[in-house]
Amino acid sequence: MQKGLMIVWQRNFKNMICMSNSLRVVNLVLGSRELFHRYAVLVTKIKDLLGREWRTSLVL
Repeated sequence: MQKGLMIVWQRNFKNMICMSNSLRVVNLVLGSRELFHRYAVLVTKIKDLLGREWRTSLVL
């Protein structure tokens, strides 16, 4: 997900729908920051990308 978001950002898209087949991933990304989660650094990077100045939707 992070790599895909980076590619879309670098290509200057301003509206994006990100689809995932993992409820766990969606819950991690949309939930509160868990500092001690195994993937906390990656989830934080994804949240930061989603928070940039563009319109994004994350769907299952």
